[in-house]
Amino acid sequence: GLEEVKLLRRSLLLAWQKASTINEKIVFGVLLKYEKLGEELIYELFASCGKCAQELGPIDIASQLPTDIDFSKNGISPSGMRAIKDFSETGSLNEICPDLLLELLIFSNKFYCERLKDACDRKLTSFVTSREGAVDLMEYAIAENSNVLATSCLQVFLHDLPNCLSDDRVVRTFRDANRQHRAIMVGSASFSLYCLLSEVAMAQNPCSDITSYFLEQKAYDEVERLFEAVMSAGHVYSVAGLARLDFIKGWKQRSCDKLSSVISSFNPLGWMYQESVLYCEGEKKCDNLEKATELDPTLNYMYMYRAACPMRKQSVR
Repeated sequence: GLEEVKLLRRSLLLAWQKASTINEKIVFGVLLKYEKLGEELIYELFASCGKCAQELGPIDIASQLPTDIDFSKNGISPSGMRAIKDFSETGSLNEICPDLLLELLIFSNKFYCERLKDACDRKLTSFVTSREGAVDLMEYAIAENSNVLATSCLQVFLHDLPNCLSDDRVVRTFRDANRQHRAIMVGSASFSLYCLLSEVAMAQNPCSDITSYFLEQKAYDEVERLFEAVMSAGHVYSVAGLARLDFIKGWKQRSCDKLSSVISSFNPLGWMYQESVLYCEGEKKCDNLEKATELDPTLNYMYMYRAACPMRKQSVR
Protein backbone atom coordinates (compact mmCIF):
# COMPACT_ATOMS: atom_id res chain seq x y z
CA GLY A 1 0.00 0.00 0.00
CA LEU A 2 0.93 3.65 0.14
CA GLU A 3 1.69 3.68 3.86
CA GLU A 4 -0.55 6.76 4.08
CA VAL A 5 -1.14 6.74 7.81
CA LYS A 6 -3.86 9.34 7.89
CA LEU A 7 -6.05 7.60 5.32
CA LEU A 8 -5.32 4.16 6.75
CA ARG A 9 -6.35 5.06 10.28
CA ARG A 10 -9.38 6.97 9.09
CA SER A 11 -10.51 3.92 7.12
CA LEU A 12 -9.82 1.53 9.99
CA LEU A 13 -11.65 3.77 12.46
CA LEU A 14 -14.69 3.93 10.19
CA ALA A 15 -14.58 0.17 9.66
CA TRP A 16 -14.42 -0.38 13.43
CA GLN A 17 -17.30 2.01 14.07
CA LYS A 18 -19.46 0.43 11.35
CA ALA A 19 -18.60 -3.20 12.14
CA SER A 20 -21.76 -5.29 11.87
CA THR A 21 -20.51 -8.29 13.85
CA ILE A 22 -18.51 -8.82 17.02
CA ASN A 23 -15.89 -10.67 14.94
CA GLU A 24 -15.29 -7.64 12.74
CA LYS A 25 -15.17 -5.33 15.76
CA ILE A 26 -12.43 -7.43 17.36
CA VAL A 27 -10.31 -7.65 14.19
CA PHE A 28 -10.61 -3.96 13.30
CA GLY A 29 -9.98 -2.99 16.92
CA VAL A 30 -6.73 -4.95 16.98
CA LEU A 31 -5.74 -3.54 13.58
CA LEU A 32 -6.22 -0.04 14.97
CA LYS A 33 -4.24 -0.89 18.07
CA TYR A 34 -1.45 -2.43 16.00
CA GLU A 35 -1.25 0.63 13.76
CA LYS A 36 -0.72 2.78 16.87
CA LEU A 37 2.34 0.88 18.14
CA GLY A 38 5.06 3.30 19.17
CA GLU A 39 2.61 6.15 19.72
CA GLU A 40 -0.07 6.97 22.26
CA LEU A 41 -2.37 4.13 23.23
CA ILE A 42 -5.34 3.48 21.01
CA TYR A 43 -7.64 4.35 23.90
CA GLU A 44 -6.56 7.98 23.64
CA LEU A 45 -7.60 8.05 20.00
CA PHE A 46 -11.20 7.54 21.08
CA ALA A 47 -11.14 9.64 24.23
CA SER A 48 -14.03 11.69 22.92
CA CYS A 49 -16.28 8.63 22.85
CA GLY A 50 -17.43 7.63 26.31
CA LYS A 51 -17.65 3.89 25.80
CA CYS A 52 -14.99 3.32 23.14
CA ALA A 53 -12.15 2.70 25.56
CA GLN A 54 -14.17 -0.06 27.15
CA GLU A 55 -15.10 -1.52 23.77
CA LEU A 56 -11.53 -1.54 22.48
CA GLY A 57 -10.35 -3.54 25.47
CA PRO A 58 -11.07 -7.27 25.72
CA ILE A 59 -14.71 -7.80 24.80
CA ASP A 60 -17.05 -9.98 26.82
CA ILE A 61 -18.07 -12.12 23.85
CA ALA A 62 -20.83 -14.04 25.61
CA SER A 63 -22.65 -10.87 26.61
CA GLN A 64 -22.55 -9.50 23.06
CA LEU A 65 -24.56 -12.29 21.43
CA PRO A 66 -28.23 -13.31 21.83
CA THR A 67 -29.12 -16.45 24.63
CA ASP A 68 -35.86 -28.88 24.65
CA ILE A 69 -33.47 -30.90 25.56
CA ASP A 70 -34.10 -34.49 24.51
CA PHE A 71 -32.72 -36.85 27.15
CA SER A 72 -33.73 -39.99 25.31
CA LYS A 73 -30.14 -40.51 24.18
CA ASN A 74 -27.21 -41.18 26.47
CA GLY A 75 -23.45 -41.36 25.98
CA ILE A 76 -22.65 -39.01 28.85
CA SER A 77 -21.32 -39.49 32.38
CA PRO A 78 -23.58 -39.59 35.46
CA SER A 79 -22.25 -36.20 36.58
CA GLY A 80 -23.04 -34.88 33.14
CA MET A 81 -26.60 -36.16 33.34
CA ARG A 82 -27.02 -34.52 36.74
CA ALA A 83 -25.80 -31.24 35.28
CA ILE A 84 -28.27 -31.59 32.41
CA LYS A 85 -31.08 -32.27 34.87
CA ASP A 86 -30.15 -29.17 36.89
CA PHE A 87 -29.99 -27.10 33.72
CA SER A 88 -33.43 -28.30 32.62
CA GLU A 89 -34.83 -27.15 35.98
CA THR A 90 -32.93 -23.89 36.49
CA GLY A 91 -31.85 -22.86 32.99
CA SER A 92 -28.31 -22.15 34.19
CA LEU A 93 -24.96 -23.88 34.61
CA ASN A 94 -23.50 -23.14 38.02
CA GLU A 95 -20.19 -24.26 39.53
CA ILE A 96 -19.30 -26.63 36.70
CA CYS A 97 -15.68 -27.41 35.88
CA PRO A 98 -14.34 -26.90 32.34
CA ASP A 99 -14.01 -30.63 31.60
CA LEU A 100 -17.66 -31.23 32.42
CA LEU A 101 -18.70 -28.19 30.39
CA LEU A 102 -16.84 -29.60 27.40
CA GLU A 103 -18.61 -32.92 27.90
CA LEU A 104 -21.95 -31.11 27.92
CA LEU A 105 -20.97 -29.08 24.86
CA ILE A 106 -20.17 -32.22 22.86
CA PHE A 107 -23.38 -33.90 24.04
CA SER A 108 -25.57 -30.91 23.24
CA ASN A 109 -24.05 -30.46 19.80
CA LYS A 110 -24.47 -34.15 19.01
CA PHE A 111 -28.13 -34.24 20.04
CA TYR A 112 -29.13 -30.74 18.88
CA CYS A 113 -29.79 -29.36 22.38
CA GLU A 114 -29.46 -25.74 21.31
CA ARG A 115 -30.21 -24.03 24.65
CA LEU A 116 -27.75 -26.24 26.49
CA LYS A 117 -25.12 -25.81 23.80
CA ASP A 118 -25.51 -22.04 23.86
CA ALA A 119 -25.18 -22.00 27.65
CA CYS A 120 -22.03 -24.17 27.53
CA ASP A 121 -20.60 -22.05 24.74
CA ARG A 122 -20.99 -18.89 26.79
CA LYS A 123 -19.89 -20.42 30.08
CA LEU A 124 -16.67 -21.75 28.58
CA THR A 125 -15.60 -18.26 27.52
CA SER A 126 -14.87 -17.45 31.17
CA PHE A 127 -12.10 -20.08 31.09
CA VAL A 128 -10.31 -18.50 28.12
CA THR A 129 -7.66 -16.73 30.17
CA SER A 130 -4.36 -17.63 28.52
CA ARG A 131 -2.89 -18.38 25.13
CA GLU A 132 -2.36 -22.04 26.03
CA GLY A 133 -5.94 -22.44 27.20
CA ALA A 134 -7.24 -20.63 24.14
CA VAL A 135 -5.42 -23.06 21.83
CA ASP A 136 -6.97 -26.07 23.56
CA LEU A 137 -10.46 -24.60 23.68
CA MET A 138 -10.28 -23.41 20.07
CA GLU A 139 -9.99 -27.04 18.98
CA TYR A 140 -13.25 -27.86 20.77
CA ALA A 141 -14.91 -24.69 19.48
CA ILE A 142 -14.15 -25.58 15.87
CA ALA A 143 -15.06 -29.25 16.29
CA GLU A 144 -18.39 -28.41 17.94
CA ASN A 145 -19.21 -25.33 15.84
CA SER A 146 -19.17 -23.04 18.88
CA ASN A 147 -18.89 -19.50 17.56
CA VAL A 148 -18.89 -17.69 20.89
CA LEU A 149 -16.08 -19.79 22.34
CA ALA A 150 -14.07 -19.61 19.11
CA THR A 151 -14.35 -15.83 19.00
CA SER A 152 -13.19 -15.55 22.61
CA CYS A 153 -10.15 -17.71 21.84
CA LEU A 154 -9.39 -15.65 18.74
CA GLN A 155 -9.55 -12.48 20.81
CA VAL A 156 -6.86 -13.84 23.14
CA PHE A 157 -4.61 -14.63 20.16
CA LEU A 158 -5.05 -11.20 18.59
CA HIS A 159 -4.39 -9.32 21.80
CA ASP A 160 -1.16 -11.30 22.12
CA LEU A 161 0.21 -10.26 18.71
CA PRO A 162 2.97 -10.45 17.61
CA ASN A 163 4.15 -12.82 20.36
CA CYS A 164 1.57 -15.51 19.63
CA LEU A 165 2.98 -16.02 16.12
CA SER A 166 6.04 -17.59 17.72
CA ASP A 167 3.77 -20.30 19.14
CA ASP A 168 3.56 -23.20 16.68
CA ARG A 169 0.16 -24.27 18.00
CA VAL A 170 -1.34 -20.84 17.37
CA VAL A 171 0.18 -20.70 13.90
CA ARG A 172 -1.23 -24.16 13.12
CA THR A 173 -4.66 -22.99 14.23
CA PHE A 174 -4.60 -20.27 11.57
CA ARG A 175 -2.72 -22.30 8.98
CA ASP A 176 -4.91 -25.42 9.13
CA ALA A 177 -8.23 -23.57 9.23
CA ASN A 178 -10.39 -24.25 6.19
CA ARG A 179 -13.24 -22.02 5.05
CA GLN A 180 -15.72 -23.57 7.48
CA HIS A 181 -13.31 -23.23 10.40
CA ARG A 182 -12.71 -19.58 9.56
CA ALA A 183 -16.43 -18.94 9.47
CA ILE A 184 -16.68 -20.34 13.00
CA MET A 185 -13.68 -18.33 14.22
CA VAL A 186 -14.25 -14.97 12.62
CA GLY A 187 -17.46 -15.01 10.61
CA SER A 188 -17.35 -12.70 7.61
CA ALA A 189 -14.15 -10.96 8.76
CA SER A 190 -11.81 -13.62 7.34
CA PHE A 191 -10.12 -11.28 4.86
CA SER A 192 -9.53 -8.63 7.52
CA LEU A 193 -8.11 -11.23 9.88
CA TYR A 194 -5.55 -12.50 7.38
CA CYS A 195 -4.66 -8.94 6.38
CA LEU A 196 -3.82 -8.30 10.03
CA LEU A 197 -1.85 -11.53 10.37
CA SER A 198 0.03 -10.80 7.14
CA GLU A 199 1.00 -7.33 8.30
CA VAL A 200 2.23 -8.54 11.68
CA ALA A 201 4.11 -11.50 10.18
CA MET A 202 5.79 -9.29 7.57
CA ALA A 203 6.97 -6.92 10.29
CA GLN A 204 8.52 -9.90 12.09
CA ASN A 205 10.05 -11.68 9.09
CA PRO A 206 8.89 -10.87 5.54
CA CYS A 207 10.67 -13.94 4.15
CA SER A 208 9.19 -16.57 6.45
CA ASP A 209 6.94 -19.39 5.29
CA ILE A 210 4.14 -18.30 7.60
CA THR A 211 4.22 -14.77 6.13
CA SER A 212 3.85 -16.23 2.65
CA TYR A 213 1.00 -18.42 3.81
CA PHE A 214 -0.92 -15.57 5.42
CA LEU A 215 -0.52 -13.47 2.29
CA GLU A 216 -1.90 -16.30 0.17
CA GLN A 217 -4.98 -16.67 2.37
CA LYS A 218 -6.46 -13.28 1.52
CA ALA A 219 -9.78 -14.09 -0.11
CA TYR A 220 -9.67 -11.50 -2.89
CA ASP A 221 -12.99 -12.53 -4.43
CA GLU A 222 -14.69 -11.94 -1.10
CA VAL A 223 -13.14 -8.53 -0.58
CA GLU A 224 -13.87 -7.47 -4.17
CA ARG A 225 -17.54 -8.19 -3.58
CA LEU A 226 -17.46 -6.13 -0.38
CA PHE A 227 -15.65 -3.21 -2.04
CA GLU A 228 -18.21 -3.18 -4.85
CA ALA A 229 -21.08 -3.18 -2.36
CA VAL A 230 -19.56 -0.27 -0.44
CA MET A 231 -18.87 1.59 -3.68
CA SER A 232 -22.50 1.13 -4.73
CA ALA A 233 -23.55 2.61 -1.38
CA GLY A 234 -21.71 5.82 -2.27
CA HIS A 235 -18.35 5.40 -0.54
CA VAL A 236 -16.07 6.53 -3.35
CA TYR A 237 -12.79 5.70 -1.60
CA SER A 238 -13.58 2.01 -2.09
CA VAL A 239 -12.48 2.41 -5.71
CA ALA A 240 -8.92 2.48 -4.39
CA GLY A 241 -9.39 -1.05 -3.09
CA LEU A 242 -10.92 -2.23 -6.37
CA ALA A 243 -8.04 -0.69 -8.32
CA ARG A 244 -5.47 -2.43 -6.14
CA LEU A 245 -7.24 -5.76 -6.57
CA ASP A 246 -7.07 -5.36 -10.35
CA PHE A 247 -3.38 -4.52 -10.06
CA ILE A 248 -2.75 -7.64 -7.94
CA LYS A 249 -4.43 -9.70 -10.67
CA GLY A 250 -2.14 -8.17 -13.28
CA TRP A 251 -4.66 -5.73 -14.78
CA LYS A 252 -2.73 -2.50 -14.38
CA GLN A 253 -4.61 -0.63 -17.10
CA ARG A 254 -7.96 -1.45 -15.50
CA SER A 255 -6.65 0.00 -12.24
CA CYS A 256 -5.67 3.20 -14.02
CA ASP A 257 -9.05 3.38 -15.79
CA LYS A 258 -10.95 3.01 -12.50
CA LEU A 259 -9.11 5.95 -10.92
CA SER A 260 -9.46 8.07 -14.06
CA SER A 261 -13.20 7.42 -14.09
CA VAL A 262 -13.57 8.53 -10.47
CA ILE A 263 -11.49 11.66 -11.05
CA SER A 264 -13.68 12.65 -14.01
CA SER A 265 -16.98 11.76 -12.31
CA PHE A 266 -16.53 13.29 -8.85
CA ASN A 267 -15.05 16.37 -7.27
CA PRO A 268 -11.31 15.53 -7.45
CA LEU A 269 -9.53 14.93 -4.15
CA GLY A 270 -5.86 14.47 -3.35
CA TRP A 271 -6.10 10.76 -2.58
CA MET A 272 -7.52 10.05 -6.04
CA TYR A 273 -4.41 11.39 -7.75
CA GLN A 274 -2.17 9.78 -5.16
CA GLU A 275 -3.70 6.37 -5.84
CA SER A 276 -3.40 6.85 -9.60
CA VAL A 277 0.37 7.35 -9.19
CA LEU A 278 0.63 3.61 -8.56
CA TYR A 279 -0.63 2.74 -12.03
CA CYS A 280 0.83 5.36 -14.38
CA GLU A 281 4.33 6.10 -15.65
CA GLY A 282 6.54 8.96 -16.77
CA GLU A 283 5.18 12.46 -17.07
CA LYS A 284 1.66 11.46 -16.07
CA LYS A 285 2.98 10.08 -12.78
CA CYS A 286 4.73 13.40 -12.08
CA ASP A 287 1.60 15.38 -12.99
CA ASN A 288 -0.53 13.29 -10.64
CA LEU A 289 1.98 13.74 -7.83
CA GLU A 290 1.85 17.50 -8.25
CA LYS A 291 -1.95 17.52 -8.41
CA ALA A 292 -2.25 15.36 -5.29
CA THR A 293 0.04 17.73 -3.38
CA GLU A 294 -1.93 20.73 -4.60
CA LEU A 295 -5.27 19.26 -3.50
CA ASP A 296 -4.09 17.82 -0.18
CA PRO A 297 -0.62 18.85 1.06
CA THR A 298 -1.02 16.65 4.16
CA LEU A 299 -0.67 13.40 2.19
CA ASN A 300 2.91 12.31 2.78
CA TYR A 301 3.40 9.71 0.03
CA MET A 302 4.26 12.36 -2.57
CA TYR A 303 7.10 13.72 -0.45
CA MET A 304 8.40 10.23 0.24
CA TYR A 305 8.32 9.39 -3.47
CA ARG A 306 10.18 12.56 -4.45
CA ALA A 307 12.82 11.86 -1.80
CA ALA A 308 13.28 8.30 -3.04
CA CYS A 309 13.63 9.18 -6.74
CA PRO A 310 17.18 10.65 -6.54
CA MET A 311 18.36 7.62 -4.56
CA ARG A 312 16.90 5.28 -7.17
CA LYS A 313 18.66 7.16 -9.97
CA GLN A 314 21.98 6.96 -8.11
CA SER A 315 21.60 3.21 -7.58
CA VAL A 316 20.91 2.73 -11.30
CA ARG A 317 24.09 4.61 -12.19
